[in-house]
Amino acid sequence: MKRIDWGRTLVVVGVFALVGPFIGFLTALGWSISQAPEDAPRLRSLMLLSGFFTVVVGYVIGLPLALLTGLASGLASHWIRSSLIWVVATTGLGAGLTYALHPVVSPNTGQGLVVSCAAVASLGCALTLASVRPRFRPGKASST
Repeated sequence: MKRIDWGRTLVVVGVFALVGPFIGFLTALGWSISQAPEDAPRLRSLMLLSGFFTVVVGYVIGLPLALLTGLASGLASHWIRSSLIWVVATTGLGAGLTYALHPVVSPNTGQGLVVSCAAVASLGCALTLASVRPRFRPGKASST
């Protein structure tokens, strides 16, 4: 049996919970601004100024998904040796969980946008955590 490093797993969960929704917010904001008509600079300015409200919405939508993704990727990290594979798996896990739970967490938003934001947020968090994630340690005594 493998020993779970709960300290590092909680670090992964904490970073996902604190940083993930903010990265998702920035992704959604960038997409929204890019979709605004070019002849409407005031609309783009208004989108930037309404950032506080959008951050709150980003955390309300993204926090449950970030917690689940962080916990699942932190626990899976114990069995994945390669950091590159862990980053790719975590990105897919974040997008997959969001795709599956989208109707429950944010039913009134576009699924493609929410899943894309979750994938970018998962990628950003995984890249940030690649050096401190829990590791597979062969040869050590293990418990659950």
